[in-house]
Amino acid sequence: MNCSEDICTNSLFYPYSALGKGVKSAAENIVIKHLDYIIGNKYFVPFKLCKEIFSKPDMVHEDKVRFFTLVLDGLEVSECKECLTLLRLKEYLSVFDGKQLTVPATDTNKAILEIFLRKYWIAGFDIDKKDSNLYGISSRRIFKKQTLPNELL
Repeated sequence: MNCSEDICTNSLFYPYSALGKGVKSAAENIVIKHLDYIIGNKYFVPFKLCKEIFSKPDMVHEDKVRFFTLVLDGLEVSECKECLTLLRLKEYLSVFDGKQLTVPATDTNKAILEIFLRKYWIAGFDIDKKDSNLYGISSRRIFKKQTLPNELL
């Protein structure tokens, strides 16, 4: 792969929002064409460019999810939820509601869960006790806001 430092630098993708339509399309094509290189070298890719990549119908879903593991660490909760929706990984959305769930025990899911754990979005995960082909995920407990009684206000 001949993706020179000139082409695949962080600065190429950084001002993505300010780029014209043609240049944005070129940036998207570079990411798709050099996806393995970008993932392997952990290049920064802006959120808006990620959303465009995740929306590409002709891109292999597994590649999109691998790409998601690259950018996940830099996402805020709201951005992560948006990406999970675009990637049709809606089962992960329930962890933000404090629900328990299981996902297949794959390397990609493990990478996602390790980042979720590091970001304190989940309490933990482990091989499911009933099915060793699944990860059981312990969500963080969600506390509902309680209002003070009027007499205390």
